[in-house]
Amino acid sequence: MSQAQLVLISIALLSLILIPGILLINYFFKDTHEILEEISELKLEKSRLKLKLLCHLNDWINSNNYSREQVISQLSTTNKIVTEILDQRVDKFTVDKLIDLTLRTGQSVDIITKNKINKKESSHAKNKII
Repeated sequence: MSQAQLVLISIALLSLILIPGILLINYFFKDTHEILEEISELKLEKSRLKLKLLCHLNDWINSNNYSREQVISQLSTTNKIVTEILDQRVDKFTVDKLIDLTLRTGQSVDIITKNKINKKESSHAKNKII
């Protein structure tokens, strides 16, 4: 066999091996991208909810003119937690923890669910999301 024939056979074999692998990887990452996009949307929604609760806690602190010590006492928490509340450190809290802290202020928490806008809807409708 000539060297040219060996090269052609090698290319054919590589194609038979690599193309299905590349197609499989492409299929996997397409699905992974959609999953990651959905996870990102979920994290964004949770972060929005956390930020609303943190803002509510900050408003409660400011409207009552509480000192740091009063907040620690009222919420039965630590100085570190109060600092994270005042700095609005969304990443430091779970939704459950923020609801618990809000309930300790003597106020209730109501959660309202809304239908999400489909991706297929117009970009004009997406701009209405707050």
